[in-house]
Amino acid sequence: MSDDLIPSGSGNGKSEGRAPRARVPANESRQDKFVRLAEQRMPNVQKHMRLVCNLADYPHTDEQRSEILGELRSLVAEVEAAFAPSNRRDAFKFKR
Repeated sequence: MSDDLIPSGSGNGKSEGRAPRARVPANESRQDKFVRLAEQRMPNVQKHMRLVCNLADYPHTDEQRSEILGELRSLVAEVEAAFAPSNRRDAFKFKR
């Protein structure tokens, strides 16, 4: 199907209202990809963490507060574990 047969604005609507994605260099190193993705994702994490902070302004129980803080601690521990050197898998090698 050629592109000129597809009316503009058609599709599932997921990309409407978003800025166009930046082109990813074909020869991008894994380190460059890490930096690019981290710079995209961290502002989102920061924004949403601040939104969670705003929940403290609403009436809540000690149990609700504990549940939210426990879940946040669990997620931080998950991130720390993912970055731990012991989780890096070495390439398979036969023992000799």
